[in-house]
Amino acid sequence: SDTSKCGNCIVDEGEDCDCGPFGCITHTCCDNKTCKFRSGAKCASGSCCDLKSCSPAASNRICRMENSSCDLPEYCDGVNIDCPIDLHLADGAKCPNDKDSICHGGRCGSRKLQCAEIWGEKAIPADKKCYESN
Repeated sequence: SDTSKCGNCIVDEGEDCDCGPFGCITHTCCDNKTCKFRSGAKCASGSCCDLKSCSPAASNRICRMENSSCDLPEYCDGVNIDCPIDLHLADGAKCPNDKDSICHGGRCGSRKLQCAEIWGEKAIPADKKCYESN
């Protein structure tokens, strides 16, 4: 059975967009009667859809702010309507705000805290020389 229904806030098969029964009243990109893009529209949703022009946002628009000193901001690419994957500094990189700490999983933490988190409270970090490469 066909469960798609224009106006249910879900983009079903055959629909370009669906902003619900009332969401399209002020929405310039989507026609709420047909759940199709309005004339000239290329998108109607997504963190990188410019809802004023109904097209992918410019490539210099930030779509996700960094959430720590080891995280990186993400920018729209000017083509896709979704924000790119969340990127961060490589594990083992020195934290920008604390040169004695390292990044791991996009977060800054001291070696002591990271060792304790991974290996238990009694764990102690190795000498800094162990983390250096030739």
